[in-house]
Amino acid sequence: MTKPDSGILYFSTENRINISGLANLDNIKFATSLSKLDRKKNDFILMPERVGIDTIKIYKNNKLILKTFFKVVKINDPIAKLVSTSDSVITVNEILGNPYVTGRIPNCSYKMRFNLRSFKVCVVKRGGERLYFHSQGNKLSDECLKIVAKMSTGETLEFEEISTAMGDVGCPRELPDFSVKIR
Repeated sequence: MTKPDSGILYFSTENRINISGLANLDNIKFATSLSKLDRKKNDFILMPERVGIDTIKIYKNNKLILKTFFKVVKINDPIAKLVSTSDSVITVNEILGNPYVTGRIPNCSYKMRFNLRSFKVCVVKRGGERLYFHSQGNKLSDECLKIVAKMSTGETLEFEEISTAMGDVGCPRELPDFSVKIR
């Protein structure tokens, strides 16, 4: 979702706008300079087709009632991370207390839904031994968590093949690999 007072629309993404302050939304029409428009009940969905300044005009009974401007910006590529940290260093207790992987878009206020489907984890032990685990959903597998509980400072978890469904329509996407080191 787009923050309504931000003055920003996100390129090539559904931006929902809800109109309030009108008792009746019948005979409401929109005109935009950069976006496609769809309407679902009281929500208007703008899908900007290019970056720039989008002029939005709202008409009621063919009379202009609002003209406003939104800056259309590109969204950064999404990344994956452990829910319990945004850092690359973490404690075993932090992982065990919240053993979930999530997606996010850095430096962006757009609220994108991420439904993690699966990922692989490689536990890299001090001597170089590598143990591989596969998780369905967004939680580390019980088998993996048993190994995590025994990890020591300096050992690493490498997350790979992170598959997610993004947004309301669940567009499939692979997120970039990431790793965390045990402190």
